[in-house]
Amino acid sequence: MQKTQNATPLQVAEYIAEAKRLGGPTSVNQRRFMKAAVLKGKDMEPVGVMAGVCV
Repeated sequence: MQKTQNATPLQVAEYIAEAKRLGGPTSVNQRRFMKAAVLKGKDMEPVGVMAGVCV
């Protein structure tokens, strides 16, 4: 039997707010990494074995 989850939009919003609160602020290194990801785009993403694809 498959278990279903029924979350209300309010529960989702509360969960997101709690996750942001517990996660703390974004570090300088994290911001630098995300900025590089936005600038470089998906061209720098690994493919094949580097991405974890089983051959």
